[in-house]
Order: sequence, then C-alpha cells, then structure tokens
Amino acid sequence: MLKEKSSFSVTDTHADGIILLGKCPAELISTLQNHYHNIVGIDRNPTNFDYDEVICNGTTAAVTAMNYLISLGHKKIAYIGDCSYEARYIGYYQSLISHNLPLDYSNIYPTSQTREEGMKTMELILQREELPSAIFCANDSTALGVFDCLQRHRKKGYIPSVISIDNILESEQTKPMLTTIDIPKKEMAHHAVNLLLDRIHNQHSNAVRIELPCRLIVRESCSYCGR
Repeated sequence: MLKEKSSFSVTDTHADGIILLGKCPAELISTLQNHYHNIVGIDRNPTNFDYDEVICNGTTAAVTAMNYLISLGHKKIAYIGDCSYEARYIGYYQSLISHNLPLDYSNIYPTSQTREEGMKTMELILQREELPSAIFCANDSTALGVFDCLQRHRKKGYIPSVISIDNILESEQTKPMLTTIDIPKKEMAHHAVNLLLDRIHNQHSNAVRIELPCRLIVRESCSYCGR
C-alpha cells in the first residue's frame, strides 16, 4: 500500500505493509510501527535504520549540482528550498564551505518547494541590487516557478543559471531546457516494492537500506559565469 505521509491514517490497518514517500516525522514512526510490521520508506534523507528504505541521497545530489555550478565559475549561488536540516540544503552549504565560498544567508530562501513559491521567491530575488549569478532549486517544480518569473519579469542583461533536482518530464520542456539532477524514481519504487514483499514473506528481519546513485543531466539552463 502506498501512502503519502501527509495523508496517512492509522485506520488503514488491513494492508500487509506500507510504503512511505518522503521524510517521515520522528513522532509518527512509532505510531506506524504499532500498526504495521512491514514498512519501507522512499526518500532522499536516510533514517537511523528505523525501517527498510530505498534512498537516493539528497546531500550527494545537492553537492553534484553545486559542484557543477562552481565548475562554471559561479560563486554567488542562491538556494530555494526546505532549509529545516534537509539533505539538499546540507549539500548546498557543505559545497560552499568545501570550495571556500562564503555562506551568504541573504542568498538562502526557505520554501515548501512548489512552483508557485519558486515564482514568488524569484520575484524577491529580482528586487535585489546585487543579484546571484546562479539559482539552485531543491526540486524541479521550484525551478519551473523560477522560469515562470524570469519570463514574466525580464531584467535587462540578467540571465541566471538555474539547476535543480528530480528530472521530472516537464524539465525537458522548459525554455531553456532545465539542467537537473536525475533521481531514479522508477528504480526506487521497484526496489521498495521488492523489499516490502521480501519483508512480508519473512525473508529478512534486520532493517535494509538500498541506496541508488543520482546523475547530472546537463541541458541548457546553466552557462559559464563571466563575473
């Protein structure tokens, strides 16, 4: 059975198991374990082996994105996304530190990572006197909102590089096409179902973690920084 954490109800107790999508609050885990013996998580943030999980490490994905921007000469890189000790945000600031770049909090924009918030956040960025040369979005939906704003409010001579994480179908349909980090969602779902079936049939007892790699997809939205 597949449930988003936000819509979970403990009344759904007739299923043999449950697959969790995304980060699960710590206080909810014990409740889930009281109702389900078979749990598998799919996420970018690994747990402390509280249950079986399939991950594609968000920190690694963010570092991959940041390393690419920095290799293009970008030093002033804005971040739009969840900043509540989330893996992608950790990768963002760790990359700055490892490349001896300053962590400028004015370049950090906490959001809930929707297209609408991406657009609103980019509107705020455009009001600044000193603009970042690149925008790192925590997910593709946010980046689509950034593009919406840039197309609506063109600022003379300002074309920031934009990179994100996910590689959803729409990322190939933007103008310019979005450079992103591919998260192998189909493969993650496949392994999660197999783990759950294996757990249901008592084929393993200890918590298992399967980690799949991310992959940089270079398209058109990033360019060399000349300043």
